[in-house]
Amino acid sequence: MKILLLGDFSGLHLNLRDGLREHGHEAIVASSGDGWKKFQKDIDISLSWNGRLDKIRRITTFLFKLTGLTGYDVIQLINPSFLGIKPHKKINQYLMDLLRRHNNKSYLLCTGEDSYYWLVSRYRLRYSPHDDYIKHDLGQNEIQWLEKSVIGYNKKVATSVQGIIPMAYEFSLGYEHFPNLLPPVHLPVNLNKIQFQRSFPGKRLVVFHGLNREGFKGTRHIRTAFEMLQKKYPNDLELVMDGRMPYDKYVEIIRRANVIVDQAYSYGWGMNAVIALAMGKIVLSGAEPEALAYLGLQSSPIINILPYPDDIVSKIEYVLEHKKEVEHMGQASRAYAEQHHDHVKVAGTFLDRWNASP
Repeated sequence: MKILLLGDFSGLHLNLRDGLREHGHEAIVASSGDGWKKFQKDIDISLSWNGRLDKIRRITTFLFKLTGLTGYDVIQLINPSFLGIKPHKKINQYLMDLLRRHNNKSYLLCTGEDSYYWLVSRYRLRYSPHDDYIKHDLGQNEIQWLEKSVIGYNKKVATSVQGIIPMAYEFSLGYEHFPNLLPPVHLPVNLNKIQFQRSFPGKRLVVFHGLNREGFKGTRHIRTAFEMLQKKYPNDLELVMDGRMPYDKYVEIIRRANVIVDQAYSYGWGMNAVIALAMGKIVLSGAEPEALAYLGLQSSPIINILPYPDDIVSKIEYVLEHKKEVEHMGQASRAYAEQHHDHVKVAGTFLDRWNASP
């Protein structure tokens, strides 16, 4: 099959592409690289400009690239607004209409925020990142996902695709009433590119939290927890916060850590957590019973944390108290990634979903 994976904000489509290619399919990622993250892509669909002349040049180049986005057996959108919601609302809709006319099957992932995540999930969850996201990331009360035109576009995409494929419990809640909602799929990671390394903590246990969308990730709670831990264990812990860097550099920082604190507001885990699992790191993130059950799991090596500093402190203290078991815990992380997140296995599941749809 010829497959177009449109948009990528976490490396999900990039890892899926690798798995599909190992199955013998022609898979292409078209994305912007998501700004400073600089994710690899096969077709660059960046759309930003400086000044009117540059705007004309870039739009002309962009429209020319559209000729390379037709004739696919399957197209899959990472998000309804795969170009980014601002300032490209109309272009997203124009491009989606063109893609549906000139390709065969189309699918939508629910793997991040969209209109239905804002409309439903924030009211269905015991805790959510929405309020902190507005305050610390957006700095305003106007949520573009809740604009009537954007909700309408989101609905149009969701109802027009052959299937909606959820990647996490909390993102799926808004789509429960859609008849084309399919069973969930695990996040893929290319284990051939992620080298496992045995984790031997030195004098100090190294704990890392990456800075990116601090409100959404619950960073303020993690920062407070780090401050509490620094005072309590100055000689036992090295607590590192850094972020807004290219993906490759980010991975290198993860390598030297023993423990990764991913995010505090999530019920499940994302690509950063999966990458850390594959490296053999201890991961603290969302691992709520609802999220595990949704994926058909009974357990996970991920240590569930809540958006409260005291809870985060207690979970890091647990690892510190079991420092001698860090190597074994890291091995369990890698084994879990191999069992559930291997890019070839996950790609096979996607192929099953696509082939089962009319």
